Amino acid sequence: MTGLAPDIQLPWDLHFGEANSPWEVRQRVRQLAHRGADHIKILSTGAVLTHGSNPKSIEFTPEELQAAVDEARNFGLRVEAHAHAPEGIKNAIRAGVASIEHATLIDDEGIALAKEHGTYLDMDI
Repeated sequence: MTGLAPDIQLPWDLHFGEANSPWEVRQRVRQLAHRGADHIKILSTGAVLTHGSNPKSIEFTPEELQAAVDEARNFGLRVEAHAHAPEGIKNAIRAGVASIEHATLIDDEGIALAKEHGTYLDMDI
């Protein structure tokens, strides 16, 4: 799931979850859950290999991230966050995601938060 990014060309199969408010995030999580998703992956920051994306950009507000986690829990699903930039990583951890994918630019505070919250770091090495 990602925020609206009209200037970035996403592959067709990644358009299942654009959302731009906490309410839209909840709607997308519900749709994905009803379609049989076994987890929810959100883009907390931009990507490295997506043309036109900035890995340091923040894709969702803390409120939107919290909405994703809360709604996923209603369906017994966990949330993983794609995140490269420190602020996006920390926002996702504070929201309660199960894991951070990539964590490329994680800082000491992010590592401490992950440990405190029991958040897994699926890091690129």
